[in-house]
Amino acid sequence: MFMNGPMRRGRSLEVGPQSANLAWQITTQTNYGGPVIGADGTIYQGTDLHQLLALSPKGVLKWSIATGRAVGSTPAIMPDGRIVFVDEAGTVYVANPDGTLSWTLPTGAGAGTSPAIGRDGTIYTTAGATVYALYPDGSVRWTYVLGAGALGPVAVRPDGVVYAVNTHLYAIDPNGTLLWETQETQLGLASLSVGSDRTI
Repeated sequence: MFMNGPMRRGRSLEVGPQSANLAWQITTQTNYGGPVIGADGTIYQGTDLHQLLALSPKGVLKWSIATGRAVGSTPAIMPDGRIVFVDEAGTVYVANPDGTLSWTLPTGAGAGTSPAIGRDGTIYTTAGATVYALYPDGSVRWTYVLGAGALGPVAVRPDGVVYAVNTHLYAIDPNGTLLWETQETQLGLASLSVGSDRTI
């Protein structure tokens, strides 16, 4: 998932490329969102051409899923291997590893952000000004409406506390109730990160 985990720390044990040699490339159109890689090496990438692509480690297209709008955010992989992603209409999609759809949730709330997966499998994302917590089967666990549209993806602590940002920063408890909201800070487009000491 975006920044390699729900706390958005960006840490990885993987060693990156050791040379600048191009292995392969494909032609598509993307913006903002990056790829995620499944346990079998499959690469999942959203595009501005209204689709999610699944590519083999050698860059061969395995399958694609058409979406209603562009997919401008990074997908996430659930513990059972399914792929969750959100398009710019705010529709949440969950795809099976074989390219079939498990379920969709058309929120109609506006552009979505990169989802996060909690330790218990709960899917957290935003669409427009609404934070969504969804069970793995697609049913809604809770929603919380921010004062304005979200300006970045949520971050989730291991205990289920969710942080969301628009021009203010919000902390939402695991049941969807507001814990606190900053009043003095005017934030811009932002990606949150939560440290090991819970500093945001």
